[in-house]
Parts: sequence; C-alpha cells; structure tokens
Amino acid sequence: MLSTTPLEDLRATTEKLVKIPSVSKDRETCHQVLQVIREMIPNWETFHSEIFEHEGYQSLIIGTREGRAAPLILNGHVDVVTATPGQFTPEIRDDGLMWGRGTYDMKGSVAVYVELLRKVAQLPVEERPHFQVQFVSDEEIGGHRGVEVMVHQGFDTDLFVAGEPTDLQVCNQAKGVLWVKMRLEGNPGHSARPWLCQNPLNALVRGLHTLTGRFPVPAQPVWQTTATATGIDVGENSHNRVPGRVECKIDIRYIPQDDPHEIMDWLKKTFHNSELELIQLAVPLFTDEANPKLQSALATGTKILGKEPELFSEHFASDARYYSAIGTPSICWGPCGGGMHAHDERLDLESLQTYSRIVDQLVYDLT
Repeated sequence: MLSTTPLEDLRATTEKLVKIPSVSKDRETCHQVLQVIREMIPNWETFHSEIFEHEGYQSLIIGTREGRAAPLILNGHVDVVTATPGQFTPEIRDDGLMWGRGTYDMKGSVAVYVELLRKVAQLPVEERPHFQVQFVSDEEIGGHRGVEVMVHQGFDTDLFVAGEPTDLQVCNQAKGVLWVKMRLEGNPGHSARPWLCQNPLNALVRGLHTLTGRFPVPAQPVWQTTATATGIDVGENSHNRVPGRVECKIDIRYIPQDDPHEIMDWLKKTFHNSELELIQLAVPLFTDEANPKLQSALATGTKILGKEPELFSEHFASDARYYSAIGTPSICWGPCGGGMHAHDERLDLESLQTYSRIVDQLVYDLT
C-alpha cells in the first residue's frame, strides 16, 4: 500500500495549480496546467502517457500500463469558470479552508491525483496498480472535445470516477441537460389597437403557464425534472408596438427516468405554431446502486471513513455522464468545501487528505 500523502504536499500542489488562471476559454493557460502536471511527476518515462487533442482542446492521459483501457479511470478537469483576479491567489484562512477559484471545483482533486502518481512513480513498474488518470481541460464548457470523444476512442474502463466535489459522498446519478429555444410568430401593430394585432407574447405566456403546470418550480431541492425560462427576446421594438416575433430560451434539467425526446414533442404541442430549436442535449448520469463496481467503491470508502459513504443525486452535469451513457459504471466522488462557481469558493484541506486516502485505497481495491 501507499503511504498517506502529507497534508502539506496536497496543499502546495493545490496552490500551484490554482495560481494558474485556467479559465476554459483560455486554451494557453489550460494547456499550461497540463504541462505543469507533467513536470511534477518523476520517472515520467516509466508511465504510458499521451496528449489527446480534439479541435484544439488537449487532455493529458497517464496510465500505469500500455494501452488506452484500464480497470479504473480517475478523471479531473483543470479548467475553471471565470473569477476575480484575487481568486487566483489562494488563501488559507483561520477556518483552515483554502479559498480561491478551482480549489473545490476541482483542482483539489487534481492535486490528489498528481500526488498519487508521484507516489506510484517510486514503485517498480511491475508492482504498480493498473489505473489511468485523465486530466481534461474542457469540462466546464461541456466536455465535448474531451471525454465525450474519448469514450469512443478506446479509453475503456470498469469504473469511471470523476473527482467532482461531493463532500466525500458518492454521486451515482445526475440530471441531463436539454436547452431549447422557442420562436413564436405574431402579427405586429400599434399596441394602442391590440384588437388589430396578434401578440406572440400572449401565446408565449399561455405556453409558459402550461410548462409550469407540468414542471412546477420546487421550493427546495427535489429529484424531479425542472424547466426554467431563462430569456425572452423580441428584438428591436418600441414601447408602443406589438412585436411580430418572440424568442424564449428554456433550460430543462431532466432526471434519467424522463425521456428528453418526449419532452420536446410535448413542447411543440404546448407552444402552438412555434418553431423549436435544440440548443443542447446532454445525457444524464445514472449508475444503479446495486452495480458491483459501485458497491466495491463504497466498500473502499467504508474502510477509510469508518462508515459507508452516502449515495446522492446531483442537479448539475459532469463528464461522468459520457461513460454512463455507454453502460460503464460511473460516479462523482470528491472532497468537501463550498462556493462552487461563486466568489466564496473554498476547499476543506483535511477532507482533501481523507479523499487522498480513499483514492490510494481505490487503486488497489478495484484494479
């Protein structure tokens, strides 16, 4: 077995990664993080690595055996969302937390994987457990040039683990994403004479009322499909003119038990005489809690935590959904913290060390 990674090492590696402002749209800084990770791992030539690139987006793949397949794949994204400049200077406060962009989502987990590889690098090649680490740089913008492509390029596994922040619980299902744009036509005219016009906003309001009836706004987090209108546009229009056209953006987050194609058909019938444009359709994550590989992962967590990690359902998407979509058991599992994508993003460093111990055990138990 591997020795426990010192907390100081995890802290230092996380800080080093956070200081690089690798916002998704900045390819140069995202790829810079990948290069820094490569330079941190000793005995590099004893690993099997490659740069997987698609449409200018790079992923760094590091395995302990030859080939693209491995019994266990650990996945971490190095890209982050936008932030204030100060958030890229990580700070450890009196509360013992590390504050900064990407600490929680998810350079802390990336640091755990880097430190794991650094320890494994000291072992004889024949004694190393068989696993692969994927460091990707496009998760925050959908993963369409990384994992979504890689699942069809031979990167096979028995269990896929994304180190997304989960507060040491295990996420085995997450909602899919369905983004649509509705366009409704009307008959424009002077708003002082509405009887001479056909106002498309009226049809939109009726449709949205029906939409809310089927997908009511929950008062608290619940495991159900939600549909949220996120924008209405009538173009250039004066205050006293009935518009001739209206567009409405709708963000639907659907649970794995619902069919997005059925929802789209229903939308076409609900918004009469409308044109529907599909903007994005992202599959959900679902791994049955009875799956043997998931149960093995929970058993590993029990060894370290002293109790079985709780399974939970998440509302946002991750790269794990792409492996789940092809039938591969997939989960999200990461450290504690808060403020994901917010100004107060922070990471619990003690939980990061606990997560490191879980991952160290996982690569032996599942390979």
